[in-house]
Amino acid sequence: MIHHIRNKIDRTKIMSVINELKEGVHWVIDIKRHRKRRTLPQNKLYWVFLGCISSETGNNRDTLHDYFRKKFLGYKHYEVFGEEIKRLRSTTELSTKEFKHYLESIHADMATEGINLLFPEDRYFEEFYNAYKDYVG
Repeated sequence: MIHHIRNKIDRTKIMSVINELKEGVHWVIDIKRHRKRRTLPQNKLYWVFLGCISSETGNNRDTLHDYFRKKFLGYKHYEVFGEEIKRLRSTTELSTKEFKHYLESIHADMATEGINLLFPEDRYFEEFYNAYKDYVG
């Protein structure tokens, strides 16, 4: 069960729920700060970026997706049966702020390769978007 605490009333309600939990039973309560996840427009822009880069370089966009995750996000490390497992971090785990930084990193990196990626506030963005929107999947 997930409860969101936004104000004093929500806090009182959750405290009531906790007070009503049956004693003698092992309960786990996980409290964490809410983070806004990346937005759909951010995700769309990301795939437009990958479409442009794919078109310019000939690399597959899914391969580019892995490349940039490795370059800018790195790996998560897990231990399973005493063995270390590493997995590329997922962009779905990023907050809106982290995803913005991720997009800016790709933008700067590709500028050094002569590939000009545009943000919505840039001049000619609409033409850029229309040229690569079919890559959004």
